[in-house]
Amino acid sequence: MRWLSLLVGGALLLVGCSSGVDATKAAICTKAIGIMVAAEASDDAQRRLQQAQNAATELRKLSTQTSDTSLSAALSNAASTAAQASTNWSPSQLAAWVTQEQARFDAVTNACG
Repeated sequence: MRWLSLLVGGALLLVGCSSGVDATKAAICTKAIGIMVAAEASDDAQRRLQQAQNAATELRKLSTQTSDTSLSAALSNAASTAAQASTNWSPSQLAAWVTQEQARFDAVTNACG
């Protein structure tokens, strides 16, 4: 259910994002948040790991498409954390990764705001 709260939060952010910034930044924010929420949407661990790898690739691409340095850094950091996903983690390592993912999501949403 965490993904549902991320989806709702992302939707609320996008309402403000699209009205207060240039169209390119708004488009990048919309896509980035969608990618991050989609990566969290699966209950299947293997699928979430694959989604995280795909998200990392897309977030890296988006980080190069914006002139906003805060947004670019937030997207690069989010990509870095997503790319660290592994099937070989202990429960504590997985918990730490999830915490980092949440922090990166928050950083991207703040940069979009």
